[in-house]
Amino acid sequence: MLSPMLMNLMVAAMTAGGAGSIPYATTAVTELSTRALQHDEVLRIRRDFGKPSFEIVVDSWHRAARPSEIADVRLWWVQPDKGDERSPFGTKIHKYVDLQYVPAGGDRWTVVLTADRKQFSFDVEVDDSGDAHAYTTVETKAGTVEHCEATAGRLVARRMLGIPLGIKDLEVECVDDEGRTHEGALPYRKVKRGPVYKG
Repeated sequence: MLSPMLMNLMVAAMTAGGAGSIPYATTAVTELSTRALQHDEVLRIRRDFGKPSFEIVVDSWHRAARPSEIADVRLWWVQPDKGDERSPFGTKIHKYVDLQYVPAGGDRWTVVLTADRKQFSFDVEVDDSGDAHAYTTVETKAGTVEHCEATAGRLVARRMLGIPLGIKDLEVECVDDEGRTHEGALPYRKVKRGPVYKG
């Protein structure tokens, strides 16, 4: 029987290939759009751990013939020092991080990230102009903000003696429906099963 992790990897690979041949491999930024598919960079997520030359990016694609419908969503590496070149996460990342991309309507997909038995989620939505944006609930010092458009993200490590041992928080800067800016963290749901960092 295939493990849930392997199933997710297979689904991700099949989705990427079926959405118009956007390769699930190292890809130059100039190759992210095709005649059939248009690419949108949705959100960049920096980290307070790991190689500084690698950041995480949320990308989406919509079909040129149907700009109001999302065809694919993907989280993967981006290297700003290599002209924003993209590359897929390796097996080490997938050992500890589970990713799911769930269509929730033609113009909205939900991204679910599970790590350290914490489950974070946010939505990728297409606006009336065909541009994709990330929206999420954010916990701030002043309270909870619903449907806040994330403009920047930061993955914060859980540490012991200064050594990163897993994921503590996913922090974002966002803009609410009234145009006010906020900073906070995504709420997460604790899960009984899932990948856990073991050193």
